[in-house]
Amino acid sequence: SSDLSRFGVMFFAEPDAAFANLRRALRPGGRLAFACWQALGQNPWMRDSIVAIAKHVQMPPPAAPDAPGPFAFADAARVRGILERAGFRGVAHEALLGEIALGRTVDEALAFATEIGPAGSALRGATDAQRNAALASMREALEAKLKADGVRMAYAAWIVTAER
Repeated sequence: SSDLSRFGVMFFAEPDAAFANLRRALRPGGRLAFACWQALGQNPWMRDSIVAIAKHVQMPPPAAPDAPGPFAFADAARVRGILERAGFRGVAHEALLGEIALGRTVDEALAFATEIGPAGSALRGATDAQRNAALASMREALEAKLKADGVRMAYAAWIVTAER
């Protein structure tokens, strides 16, 4: 049997214990595969919104690199260590690079970008004036990425595989 996760494992509160449990659930020779984001700097689809908002709104301090969150597994060496301590072997990282569709229109992309991650939480705590200024900056950044098929921005993820 195999187990597949798409962008969920980065939120494990105790990744060492969680992966040890996953390993026990696999039959000998079973494979683990999951996707996780590379570093924020490699992911303009999220980074650019944060940069735009930070000009107008107080952003929360960045989380510790090993804290649960969208970029908790960005460091391939850290992930390899977690998986190897859990008893996995043959750990491999394959870079997955591409463009993510944020919306068919700038309005759709803006709605998406304000609902997720640190940008969304910072906007929820902002005054109306701060929020309006931040949204105007975000709109400008997103308009620059509008193409014929919608707003698309670069992403970088890892496909991580390992074997029991």
